[in-house]
Amino acid sequence: MASDELMRAALSHATRGWHIFPLRPNDKRPAIRDWETRATTDPARIRQAWAQGPFGIGIACGPSDLVVLDLDRPKPDTLRPVEWDRPGIHDGADVLAALAEDHGVEPPLDTLAVQTGSGGEHLYLRAPDDLRIRNSAGSSTSAPAAATSSQPARSCGGAATAATATTSSHHCRTGSPTG
Repeated sequence: MASDELMRAALSHATRGWHIFPLRPNDKRPAIRDWETRATTDPARIRQAWAQGPFGIGIACGPSDLVVLDLDRPKPDTLRPVEWDRPGIHDGADVLAALAEDHGVEPPLDTLAVQTGSGGEHLYLRAPDDLRIRNSAGSSTSAPAAATSSQPARSCGGAATAATATTSSHHCRTGSPTG
């Protein structure tokens, strides 16, 4: 994606109130130190950063009041947690569906979503006002990982879609974060 497209997408995200910061080109790692405290909605700072090159777009979830559910695909040679080692559960999307069914609710699928490079999906949800959920990426949790402030969330698409691709292999579903 060209630098000007990425800048437009970053500016579009900032108008939603999402705190944006640059990611290394074609990478999911932040291009700056202290990304969470430096993430911004300021159009001038965003223009200045993206004028320097084709940075990917990171979203600081905590300051943006977002929760991102990471519906992973299993990695080779990994074991599922015991509570999800049952028929019909093959990946994070299946776990989310099972959790919703267990609690008699619909899965939150009518929201912004990004297909990840590994074939999983990130669902962007508005964080509840009275609840702070910390990042659980890298831990062995019984539910899909939720990122709020201690890990950047990548986004995807273009200025007209829900979120913005850091690489062309990401795809988005449009909509609004639900909460």
